[in-house]
Amino acid sequence: MNANYTNGQFKKSISNCRVSYKNTLELINSINNMNLLKAENKIKSVMAKQSCVIFKKFNSGIGRKSSAKHNKYGLNQGRFPVKSCKILMKLITNLKKELDINKEDPKLFYINCLRINKVKKIKRKIFRAFGRINSITSSVCSIHLSISGYHAIT
Repeated sequence: MNANYTNGQFKKSISNCRVSYKNTLELINSINNMNLLKAENKIKSVMAKQSCVIFKKFNSGIGRKSSAKHNKYGLNQGRFPVKSCKILMKLITNLKKELDINKEDPKLFYINCLRINKVKKIKRKIFRAFGRINSITSSVCSIHLSISGYHAIT
């Protein structure tokens, strides 16, 4: 994890993270431009399977969820991407610790920019019975998160 602090903005990033790009993108779209504590509560509720992440872009083959009905988009397709939530929770808790070190109040910060980029796929080999060898590709991505304070907006 890389960290930066420049005039009221805190930045964190994770690179080469083996997590689904599509699930993480939809999760990021649901918490972008949200208050830091509110985004943390949203992620916790998705991990507890109380509310789901609504899939707007990559929604082919996504099942319907009853917790996805009540939204402003009129969509009812969603998932509970727990692995993506765990990685974003790591980033947010790290940023909260950094805010505590700098004696800042987390209530006054919001998620300014949340980006995800695809990285080159990793190929692995899996050895199976009777001497067969299959290759597996895993989608790898890098996540960049930056927060800024409400008082910095002028």
